[in-house]
Amino acid sequence: MSVVLSTVVARVSELEAEPPQHVVLTCPAVWGPYRREQFTEMIRGRDWTWSGSRSSPRPRR
Repeated sequence: MSVVLSTVVARVSELEAEPPQHVVLTCPAVWGPYRREQFTEMIRGRDWTWSGSRSSPRPRR
């Protein structure tokens, strides 16, 4: 996932001649603490400002 994210940001930066000002990432609401921590660490491993995370809402049944 980290490679895909880096590739997308690099491509956007190339097309727009500057890096994106904001990147919004979401994760499924059903992800538990372990998976969310992995997701967060992937983002923190970049040289980006981290502003927190949100999960998608759980589907209604």
